[in-house]
Amino acid sequence: ERNLAAWLGGAGADAVDRVFVGTARLDSEEIVAFTRALAAVARGELAPADGGPARTFSLRRLVDVVLHNSGRVRLAWSRVWACASECLVEATSHDDDAVAVAAADGLRAVAAWVLSTNSGALSTNSISAEALKPFAAALRARRRDRGHQERGHRERGRVAVAEALGAALASLSFDDAGGRGNGGIFLALGVGGWRAALDVLDAASDVDDGSGRVAIAALRGLGPAVVACIQKIPESPERAVLAVAQFAYPRGTNEEKTGAGIVEPAPLAGPSSAEYAELVELACVTLRDVAVDAGGALAVGESPPDESPPGESPPADSFDRDRTLGTWRSALRALAEIAAGDTLTLTPSADGFKPYPRPPAPEPALNAIFSALDAFSDASAVVQLPADAWRVAADVAVRPVIDMDRRRIRLLESTKTSAVGAMRTAVEWSSARASRSLAPLCGIISRLGAGPRRDALLETLLEALPAMAGTSDQELAAHAVSAARHAAASLASTFASSDEGTEDEQSSGGKTGDAELFWDGVVATFASAVASASEKTNRHKTRDETSGGAVAALLAVRAAAETLARTSPSRTPVAFRVKTLNLLRDAYHDASAVGAQHGDDRLARLECTAGELLLDALIGELDDVRRGASARKSDKTLQKSSLERDLAGMLRQHVRESLRAAVAVAVPCATSHRTRGDESGSSRDDRSSSPSAGEGRAKDGSKSDDAAALDDDVAPGPHDAPGGVARRMGSLDDGGAGWLERAARTRAAASFREPLAAAAIRALRDLASVDVDLFATCLKECVSFACALVSVGRDPVARELSELFAGPIADVVVPFVASKNIVGRETDGAAVGAADGADGAADGDDGAAD
Repeated sequence: ERNLAAWLGGAGADAVDRVFVGTARLDSEEIVAFTRALAAVARGELAPADGGPARTFSLRRLVDVVLHNSGRVRLAWSRVWACASECLVEATSHDDDAVAVAAADGLRAVAAWVLSTNSGALSTNSISAEALKPFAAALRARRRDRGHQERGHRERGRVAVAEALGAALASLSFDDAGGRGNGGIFLALGVGGWRAALDVLDAASDVDDGSGRVAIAALRGLGPAVVACIQKIPESPERAVLAVAQFAYPRGTNEEKTGAGIVEPAPLAGPSSAEYAELVELACVTLRDVAVDAGGALAVGESPPDESPPGESPPADSFDRDRTLGTWRSALRALAEIAAGDTLTLTPSADGFKPYPRPPAPEPALNAIFSALDAFSDASAVVQLPADAWRVAADVAVRPVIDMDRRRIRLLESTKTSAVGAMRTAVEWSSARASRSLAPLCGIISRLGAGPRRDALLETLLEALPAMAGTSDQELAAHAVSAARHAAASLASTFASSDEGTEDEQSSGGKTGDAELFWDGVVATFASAVASASEKTNRHKTRDETSGGAVAALLAVRAAAETLARTSPSRTPVAFRVKTLNLLRDAYHDASAVGAQHGDDRLARLECTAGELLLDALIGELDDVRRGASARKSDKTLQKSSLERDLAGMLRQHVRESLRAAVAVAVPCATSHRTRGDESGSSRDDRSSSPSAGEGRAKDGSKSDDAAALDDDVAPGPHDAPGGVARRMGSLDDGGAGWLERAARTRAAASFREPLAAAAIRALRDLASVDVDLFATCLKECVSFACALVSVGRDPVARELSELFAGPIADVVVPFVASKNIVGRETDGAAVGAADGADGAADGDDGAAD
């Protein structure tokens, strides 16, 4: 044996090689017989009778025989390969990893040679299919141990098989000419090889190895081939997309029964494992590349030949637009279903919407969707993705991952979930995806610029935002409000481009009715968030839900006010600005009404913030309207005057209400009297101020029982009715704890409203420089409340009062009265009150300084 080994290592090696090389001279029957005999010897070496280690000499020589006889006719070679591949597939299941790796390397060598020489792209029964079929068989193969107990073969062997096929494909050309032209991997695979490659992907996704390494290796090796060939092979693109997408839903041989009684294949690895996360990421990246490649082909196909981007050739005459658009749609739909956690519906047997029992993490799919869309978001690019492709993306990719209301309805229709359960599930589902979807979507919309491409995404976004903004989930509502603010900024940035249109078109938001609908969608989102803090939207809301909605409402009013402040009237429709002002007013009224009932600090903060923002917005709008009046044409004068009157009336009312509410809380006794000529107390809007405004006195001047009931939170005073005092004293039965808590809440409400009162006084002072007549009217209505607030005696109220009485009243009112020659009891009363208030304000300001 030593002599034989020495001979084989020297001169004998060439002699042995000549034996296998000479098999090419055998006829068709002889070579088949020789191959079968060699395969039998190889099986014996892999399982020696003496129990010794396995040998792979004959197994390797079997591969040499197949390659040496590659010049034979197709039928003869196929018979030789059938005998050899059967032995190689069995060897990949061997217990010895070295044997499995050697067998996989033999499969790789044959496949690489076949693919490098094949050129029958349209053949469905090509030689490349025969070369790739053993890979699928090896991945599905099983072995039996000595007790004939079936079990999965070793992981290392299957990984080696998957890596071997990837190496064989990697040896081919994946350049642009090979991927889309008339050569390279497209012709190497052909239709038959394409089908065999997809069968390998199916087999790899079904492997139950417990780690996902086999699936990762297979997808990493075959993914580039799928991207390069999916648009050229005359087969349905849905089949290839499904073969890739199913890796995000790893399936094994085990089955588990869900709580709903639905039997689903169990994932081969848990959602928390690193391998599973890598597999989902790889599947999503492959689908993204498919979508980007299809979108690029659509963009180039729609552009004239002389406008093709550098490095891109014009589309060939065989460019199939419908097929390419179908590839774009299929890839994006698969990503959307992965992101939404739904069962894939690309197969013809799919029975519609069905949530997956254990869905994958949505982040990789969401990143892939918006990365694919962002690749075509540059409005200055030479070629652009067609508008219908953007509409397809909005329908199949964007809407399924952001539309919470659509999700809720589908859950109600397809599952046995109750309405409350469906809403809760939809909110949780949307909250898990909002941060990864809304921000990149807004970025894409802002980069697209005006046009039908942006409108397709903008319409989908604004349809979904109101439902998200009105939920009790504060984080979800915040994302929705922020997205609406960005949408408004995008609309405003392109609103000026309609200057060449008519003024009627400009005032409605653009040249088409769609722009007006988009602006209405922004307002609807803000309004939905504001309504979440109001009990009018749901009578069954708990106190915690109502106060929790105050956070979303606070964000909405800030976003609405910021939108008004950052956009000039020339860049936004008049109707939008009016609706936004009304929204701020409604937020103030609803918060004051609900806050008076619940006494929650967040509602009080919402009331004061909305009130301050409304004051600032009204002052700014009124100033803009007056400054822009001269630029209007004569036929617009009446309309502008009407808008100015509306703004002035709203500002007067809000200043009066803000001061009245602050006085009612800070100085309750101050609302028990009216100055002469103050008619504001007799004509108030039902929604004008907080219920704590001190109304409801009996005819004799004492408080009625209902009004006294509203004042239970404050200490008894000299002007209280006996019934109210008795009720307060009766509340001391609990040791005074409840009364003390209510009193503390009242003091907090007063401190919250002081900044609002200061803002109202500041707005009143600013009116002097905007409209002297309006300032005098407001002063007449509000001077009594301003004087009553002197008793607060601390900043910011004292400072604003001092500036009001020392500034506009002294500089404007006296000259105004003198110029108008106004003499009467009402003016005398206002002047006396202003003089008294000036003295008190000075004293209060000195006290605050001290």
